[in-house]
Amino acid sequence: LSSPGVSFYGLFDTPSWFGATTPFWFAAIIAMLNCIAVLTTFPETIKEKFHAGRINATQSIQNVVQGFRSERLRVVLMAGFLFSSGFTFFTTFFGIYLKNNFDFSASKTGDYFAIVGLFIAFSQAVLVARVAKKLVDFKVLRFSLFGNAIMMLFYFAVPTSFPLGLYFVIPLFTAFNGLTMANMTSLISRSAEPGRQGQAMGIYSSVQSLAQVPASILVGYITTSVTSSQPLIVASVCIALGGLLFLLLFKPKFVSSVPGAQMGAPSH
Repeated sequence: LSSPGVSFYGLFDTPSWFGATTPFWFAAIIAMLNCIAVLTTFPETIKEKFHAGRINATQSIQNVVQGFRSERLRVVLMAGFLFSSGFTFFTTFFGIYLKNNFDFSASKTGDYFAIVGLFIAFSQAVLVARVAKKLVDFKVLRFSLFGNAIMMLFYFAVPTSFPLGLYFVIPLFTAFNGLTMANMTSLISRSAEPGRQGQAMGIYSSVQSLAQVPASILVGYITTSVTSSQPLIVASVCIALGGLLFLLLFKPKFVSSVPGAQMGAPSH
């Protein structure tokens, strides 16, 4: 899907107008439509508007610190930070791994990620909803984080002479990934104090952005100084540590243990 005129696994040819910038245009259009929908269809929820406040450039940092100090959110945010950090390392360097170890071209790498995206969408739309009826979010996270880390390591078990094996990992990898993303968001929302779910979700968004910093800073050094597989090992270790931390430290003190009681929505 990244190069025009190239066949997508024999199903269709990528349109001639499609290029490297096309996904960014699609993202921009969707973001604009989302803004229009928010402005035109969502009612104002603030009953008493406050006009005397000032913009605080460090407010997001203060919110993150406040979140990590909160007994309700601390453990979940720490696990979420490690998961987001590990997943960012994975997405940043996996394309390099495919190129170096399996000689994937740019178009073939794009096609591979397109399949991963389709499976993630299926996981979010179908699997997450079915699991939510049987298991509460924090119980799902107790195994999904470890499953995610293990599936990343499975990529190293695929021989370079058998690239087809990379596709066999996709269903389980995307299943655990979808379960982790959706249930992490749900648990953050449910763990927040009543009436402060929006603030908690904002803090989690800031934590996710903060987790992307290490990979962004190290990308140049890693691509020139170490092998492409080492960042993927770091990704697996980060997510496994997040799972271990969550398993040992999280106590369902502030949330219900009844399946289907979570208030969060799937994370896309």
